[in-house]
Amino acid sequence: GRLTDETIERNLEPAKGFVQANGLPTDSVDDEWIIGRVKMLFTIYQAEAAKLDGREGDHEEWLANKKTDLFRPHGYWDNYRRLLETRIKADRPVRVLDESTDQVLASFENPARPGQWDRRGLVMGHVQSGKTNHYCGLIAKAADAGYKLIVVLAGTFNNLRAQTQYRIDEALIGRDTTRGPDSVHPIGVGHEAEKGGIISLTSATENGDFRAATAGVVGFDFGAVNVPTVLVIKKNVTILRNLHEWIKANAPIPEGHERVAGIPLLMIDDEADSASINTAN
Repeated sequence: GRLTDETIERNLEPAKGFVQANGLPTDSVDDEWIIGRVKMLFTIYQAEAAKLDGREGDHEEWLANKKTDLFRPHGYWDNYRRLLETRIKADRPVRVLDESTDQVLASFENPARPGQWDRRGLVMGHVQSGKTNHYCGLIAKAADAGYKLIVVLAGTFNNLRAQTQYRIDEALIGRDTTRGPDSVHPIGVGHEAEKGGIISLTSATENGDFRAATAGVVGFDFGAVNVPTVLVIKKNVTILRNLHEWIKANAPIPEGHERVAGIPLLMIDDEADSASINTAN
């Protein structure tokens, strides 16, 4: 029969009872995340994506002529696509994801374009419709294309940030960062990936948000950003200020400019409808 939220919820409490009976805590279990995870594993249908374009300004089309060169076997997108295919067991959702992430990526600026540029947009989806899968696929393609620094704003709570980090660990990084940002324990794409994994300056522990000291432990150097680097951070003024100060102190910013030179940045706000900047001001 059709898988519904009610079916999952009806079986969730007995499952949590089994976990408790075996002496494991369930007080930090996020029911909504579990429901979304189960639906991701068993969903076999996904609607086509639609795109609404505004004024393009000085945007230069670039993706159509470069796709064959960018998305090679064992690249970041190919690794993630193969992981999804082993889990979803249906062709259509992965194909729709491939097409919709292409649509969004094509609206990005070419990361190889010289000079300074700034592109912004909004991606919308229903609750539990695969938004995390979508931006994981988008990050994978952006990394293949040449984006070097990727920042994901993952809500305002430690547990939600940690859950988002773990999904990105599986989809992109390939290492279990619950063991620390320098962990080498493989998960997700890390089991079969031939291409070196994306570096993470944050971890999937509840206190694994950005700290400048962590970047030192990992050995991150703005002057040699050859492998894409991701940070999954809370939308918290202290964290954002610390990240900003760290970038200003360490990144190559040309004299008289405010932006980092030569390091294409992708920022994704996973909770755009919560705690965002009031653009009216």
